[in-house]
Amino acid sequence: MCSDEIWGKEFSNRGRMYNKRALSQIAFPLGGIGAGSISLGGHGELRDWEVLNRPGKGNRPPYSFFLVRAKPKGEKPTTRVVEARPGPPYAGGHGYPREYGAGLPHLAEATFIGAFPFAKVQFQDPDFPLEVTLEAFSPFIPLNPEDSALPVALLRYQLKNHSHKPVEMALVGSLLNFAGYDNQGPIGISAPCYGANLNELLREENIVGLRMTTQKYPPDHPQHGSLALATAQTEGVTFQTRWS
Repeated sequence: MCSDEIWGKEFSNRGRMYNKRALSQIAFPLGGIGAGSISLGGHGELRDWEVLNRPGKGNRPPYSFFLVRAKPKGEKPTTRVVEARPGPPYAGGHGYPREYGAGLPHLAEATFIGAFPFAKVQFQDPDFPLEVTLEAFSPFIPLNPEDSALPVALLRYQLKNHSHKPVEMALVGSLLNFAGYDNQGPIGISAPCYGANLNELLREENIVGLRMTTQKYPPDHPQHGSLALATAQTEGVTFQTRWS
């Protein structure tokens, strides 16, 4: 048995399992000690972005989610947001915001397992040719406060073909550059505090992705900052710096 299988078995035995209506109440913290946090919701969504030097419950940047595309040989491709379909209780007078991908196809259901600092979301969808699993964690190393305080959230998406045909597959991540946001109200696609926001390729020895910055504020300003969306899968990666 490989180390991943042993880890997965031990984790499943230790963690609490949730599904169906309980998923809407989950907010699993990700992020380094003292570095703010992003919460992983029970449906697989990233919520409660508290990375702006003050509390931010309910903050969720628009158009920031992951999608998976699958094309079985000889068939048309299908795409899903890598989140389970939202379920009751339904709240809000205007329905679910489209900025969170509510009008796009989602994976049918999910099971959430949590045992800090690790979380796992297992998705189920009989109409999708791939089995999708998300494992999420943050550095949390006893007696190593420096690495335990790194401001990162690590997400590992596993795609497994459970059909009888070869499947071309791709994983896509989208993230709004909200560097410079003043945390006054929900994060939006436009705000007076934005300005000179820049998205550029980030390529280092073991990672590739997008670095997102703002040139509006000097380094000593409280709204100065940066964020990045990066992957350790350095081959076969494509990127766009904006939605076209």
